[in-house]
Amino acid sequence: MVVRMLAECAGMGGNLLLDIGPRSDGTIPDEDVAVLRGLGRWTNKNAEALYGSVAGLPPGYFYGATTLNKATDILYIFCFDRPNGQVAVKGIRNEITRVSVVGGPQLTSKKIGGAKWLNMPGVLWIDVPEAALDPDATVIKIEMKGALDLATEPKKQD
Repeated sequence: MVVRMLAECAGMGGNLLLDIGPRSDGTIPDEDVAVLRGLGRWTNKNAEALYGSVAGLPPGYFYGATTLNKATDILYIFCFDRPNGQVAVKGIRNEITRVSVVGGPQLTSKKIGGAKWLNMPGVLWIDVPEAALDPDATVIKIEMKGALDLATEPKKQD
């Protein structure tokens, strides 16, 4: 739950403050220690997707939290649940150079659909094998050629 709150907060460009503090004798409750250790394990593994990142995709492009590196040429998507098949990301016009799990293996992916003559990209489908999943949240790193170029809906004519 805390990992999800942190990822969602980072995906909106925010910071998370936990209400954990010591008792009057200076000790930290065991329950809080367990939360902090679990969060520490996950943030150490996925630091590049969190520290120095900026808000990710707007709603509707990926159903979950996302962040971007400062150059906006690397997109991080957070999968909180075990994917049922492939993971889909819509609207990326950029050429995808590499897709991988942060701190893990390279993944296979392909873009399907779209209309090149209208400069509308297809949907990026990413295969995530069971062995690559993190028990708390899997972070997928999408490396792109150039800064993120995201397709938007055409403006309606009056």
